[in-house]
Amino acid sequence: MEVADGFMNEYGVCIGSNFCGSRKDTLDTSHGGILYDLRLIMAQRAKTAREAVQIAGSLIVQFGYKGSGRSYCISDREEA
Repeated sequence: MEVADGFMNEYGVCIGSNFCGSRKDTLDTSHGGILYDLRLIMAQRAKTAREAVQIAGSLIVQFGYKGSGRSYCISDREEA
């Protein structure tokens, strides 16, 4: 699927992601925001699924979110 991907790191944290477009025809991205790098950074830094979610939240608060919509499935061997 276009713009879908997944990551799994050395700690067994799995992050699957795919595009879920908005109903809006155009999206104001003039203020920047994070998109692709979000899931890459989660995979690089997180040792657990819970930590990946916390990392994502912190990055979105700091930089904003650029995409119109995306689904994330995050898991480790203990929880998802």
